Amino acid sequence: MIELSAPAKINLFLYVLSRREDGYHELVTRMQKIDLCDRIEISPADTPGVQLNCDHKSLPADNNNLVVIAARKFLKAAGLWPHRGIRIRLEKNIPIAAGLGGGSSDAGTVLKGLNTLIDNHFSSDQLLDIAKTIGADVPFFAVDHTAVVATGVGDEEVVALVFERVGAGRCCDLPADSEGGKRIRRGGCFR
Repeated sequence: MIELSAPAKINLFLYVLSRREDGYHELVTRMQKIDLCDRIEISPADTPGVQLNCDHKSLPADNNNLVVIAARKFLKAAGLWPHRGIRIRLEKNIPIAAGLGGGSSDAGTVLKGLNTLIDNHFSSDQLLDIAKTIGADVPFFAVDHTAVVATGVGDEEVVALVFERVGAGRCCDLPADSEGGKRIRRGGCFR
């Protein structure tokens, strides 16, 4: 079994730019993880498939939940679907639909956790490629960067300096990025 924290994020600024042909908008935003976290436990299951147990009864625990979508996509990409069984317990602390990235964080954290559980089967680039198919914010949570400036639909990120305190909350106690503003991902891949 593996236990993980799935941090919330705040957008320190968000500029919505032009609408794209695919219906999404170009944007520029600065995202930073904070210490408000959901808790996730992942363990192998005896039966094939993804079993989700969530303490928040208003969230679906079926194939519509981003956690289940992330786990299924990971297992399919690893060639383990539908043979491998995974059990996930989700303890929600991040408010739902509050713009704090809770569902995206849970999905990205599940990707990282599953990768750890099967001995880092995927590289960071491959993990980001899977994350990008789930949602625009999911890649931010599938890597260990604490703060980024994101452009496009959120699919281009540059590591940003971390603020010690943001508003009333304390930022996550994650290791500071040593890249110092270097472009880290373009189109889902590290550069």
